[in-house]
Amino acid sequence: MNKSPFPPVVDGRIQRTLAVRWLTLACLAMVAVSGFLLLRNLREPTLPVRLSAGQPLKRRHAIAEVLRDEARAARLQLELVPTAGSEESLVKVSRGEIDAALVQGGMERIAGVSQIAILCPEPIHVLIRPELVDEHWEALAGKRIHLGPLGSGTRRLGLRLLDFAGLAPGDFQDDSRSEENLRQADPGDLPDLLFTVSSLPSPLAEWLVQQRGYRLKGLPFAEAYSRIDVQVRSESIPACMYQTDPAEPREDIPTVAPSMALVVRSDLSTDAVSRLMSVLYEGDFARNAALPALDAAELARLREFSLHPGAVSYLNRNEPILSNDLIEAAENLRSFLVSAAIALFLLWRWSVRRKAVGLEIWLDRATAIELACLDQAAQGAWNEAAALEQERALSRLKSEALEQFSAGKLNSDEDLRNFLLHIADVRSVLHGLERR
Repeated sequence: MNKSPFPPVVDGRIQRTLAVRWLTLACLAMVAVSGFLLLRNLREPTLPVRLSAGQPLKRRHAIAEVLRDEARAARLQLELVPTAGSEESLVKVSRGEIDAALVQGGMERIAGVSQIAILCPEPIHVLIRPELVDEHWEALAGKRIHLGPLGSGTRRLGLRLLDFAGLAPGDFQDDSRSEENLRQADPGDLPDLLFTVSSLPSPLAEWLVQQRGYRLKGLPFAEAYSRIDVQVRSESIPACMYQTDPAEPREDIPTVAPSMALVVRSDLSTDAVSRLMSVLYEGDFARNAALPALDAAELARLREFSLHPGAVSYLNRNEPILSNDLIEAAENLRSFLVSAAIALFLLWRWSVRRKAVGLEIWLDRATAIELACLDQAAQGAWNEAAALEQERALSRLKSEALEQFSAGKLNSDEDLRNFLLHIADVRSVLHGLERR
């Protein structure tokens, strides 16, 4: 049996069946992935967050307790971790010992800490024994002054204010007891002057005024100091804030105030940050914590630490999706894609034509069989065996051409029709030779 000089032809139906199978598998995979993502969103996990707000008796800690309660609805489980103050809290956040902290503004930046919120001003309260309230600051030299525990933001700011007023650390007796220890001390054992940073109203200031008879002392240099230390603002504590009869303070007194900030680990998940910010700015947190309404826009303007990526995403959540820049970029991309599509189409057409078997080769092979028959007849070598062999060659040629057409290798239906007509002509020649 003679072997065809032409390469075997691949059945096009097998290729099409395989393509349909792969497409079906791809669709099933897409459905599975979509179902997984939907199920994951429906089963949003509760995220644990370790949060510090300093000493437990402080106003800041009470605000943290409200945040903890409000965060439950956002599937956040906040664990409150006490510290001596803002400095210690920042160190713990940087080390990864806690995840977040409510801290006093005006602190030094530290690696690994990012900011996600500004809550409210925290005026510094200066409380003094009533017999010393009218004394000048220089007259307080040698007195016992409470600046808060080591590691607290109050101590940091208090030392700066005393230095601005002309009192160096060696000019007074430093008292660093905790608020809890102060409340447990005998009245006579309390310091002559105390600093405490707190949003209004301050629990410690209220206790000292109402239970121990202390007075509030203003900072006459508050405005000047706020021009030097840009991390605080000039504020006032309103008259009658802590007592109405007799009034305390008796008039609005000047002071300075850093801003309470919420900071987190820089590697805290964006999901946790987004949930925290939603609780702060979109729910009832501010009202339940007795805070002024919170404005997320202040964060970009007044931040003291770098913003967490999750905070940046939250602040940009209301930006229009189709901005002018995005529209221009989309138009440029469209032009590029159209040009690329045209180029790919032309390349595909060239590749198809290059691979396709054209009509000419089949016509040439049929013509070659016809000429071979005529040559044999002219040489007197035409006989029944030669006729049968040429008939078989013509049939094989036709069969191969039909298989090529089925595999999509012929250019068009018109090519096939022309080829079959030519086959019929050649077969007529063969039959004519047989009758001779």
